[in-house]
Amino acid sequence: MLPIYQTGPTLKSAKAEKPRLDRQSMMLTVFPTNATSEVIIGYPAEADGISELLLYDLDGGLIKTYMLNGKGFLSISTTDLAIGNYILVLKSNDLNLASGRFNKLK
Repeated sequence: MLPIYQTGPTLKSAKAEKPRLDRQSMMLTVFPTNATSEVIIGYPAEADGISELLLYDLDGGLIKTYMLNGKGFLSISTTDLAIGNYILVLKSNDLNLASGRFNKLK
C-alpha cells in the first residue's frame, strides 16, 4: 500500500509592492515663502522613502537634492543661497509629483 501525501496550496513568492503615489494628492507646503535663513517644507507622509526633494534656481539649474527624513517636513537652510527665487520639486521615479517655490531675501 502506498502512503498518501496531502498537499496544501502552493505559495507564490510574495513580492513587496512599492507604494504608488497619486499625483493629485501630493502637495508641498513651503513656509515662509519669503525666507532669510531657512524654509520648512511640508510633504505627504506617503512620499517618505520613495521620493526626493529637488531645489532649482529659476534658470532650471539643480542646486541641491534632499532625501526625505520620514517626519513629514524638512527644514532647509537658505543661508548659503543667493538672493532670488527658487523652485522645489517633489520627485519619485522620474515623475514630478508636486512643486513649491520661495524667495530668498537678504
